[in-house]
Amino acid sequence: MVGVQSALALLLLCGSSGVRATQAVVIPVELKGGNNFTTVRIGGVDLKAVIDTGGWHDIGIAPEAVAKLHVRFTGTLTERTDGGGNKFRGREFRIPALQLGGVTYRNILGFERRQAASGDFGGPPLFEALIGRGFLERYTVVVDYPHQRFELYPASRAREVCGPATATILPNADGFMFSTIQTDDGPMNLGWDTGATYSFVQKSLANARRLGLKDDLYSTRRFAMGQLDAGAMDLVAIDLTGVPDVDGLIGFNFFEKHRVCFDYARRTVSVRQ
Repeated sequence: MVGVQSALALLLLCGSSGVRATQAVVIPVELKGGNNFTTVRIGGVDLKAVIDTGGWHDIGIAPEAVAKLHVRFTGTLTERTDGGGNKFRGREFRIPALQLGGVTYRNILGFERRQAASGDFGGPPLFEALIGRGFLERYTVVVDYPHQRFELYPASRAREVCGPATATILPNADGFMFSTIQTDDGPMNLGWDTGATYSFVQKSLANARRLGLKDDLYSTRRFAMGQLDAGAMDLVAIDLTGVPDVDGLIGFNFFEKHRVCFDYARRTVSVRQ
């Protein structure tokens, strides 16, 4: 049974959506081209969005989309750098109400996310909004690509929802969560990133450890965290200049095969195959 405080928290989260406190907020996603896509509605305007556990702020929105919305600008300019080293500079704002997964969230902090000319890791921009860790870390988050959905629960339900922890998650200097993964070639600190279209290893690390790349691809037969060994795993060697203090990213090709539960309050992750 959900306690009174937990129930109240979820009722406040749900606003007038009619979702009961005992239910998860389920966000269906379409998996395509290494991305997860969903729809976020702001003031009657639908935006194509990616849910990004590695993304900064509550939500980043392209300037062209911001122009369609009624938001309250805070007067603050912010600059961020993505994993590829692309810099984004834009205005911060408050969104009075945002709908996601059939639920209304209020007073959401956003920023104007200007996309690099080449898009994320090459190609044209594929989405208008990016839902980041500032929003996600308030909840217990289940990433369930096998069933094409995310699930949000109150933080107080983490043990019930996640079960036994597989590994610890720790923040880097920028607050990006990573875990230490054991590979054939030693430990690597890899960030959990649903916004990454594949899993990556820093090219500088690959060269330093002489990982034996084949067409810039590192393959390990061991990908272990805690008592779990996920087995064979491929990581693309690339220069991730925007996150120099992690050894790489855990991305789409890992999430598509596992159910991953983030207990942000206790800084643990549970992985089920």
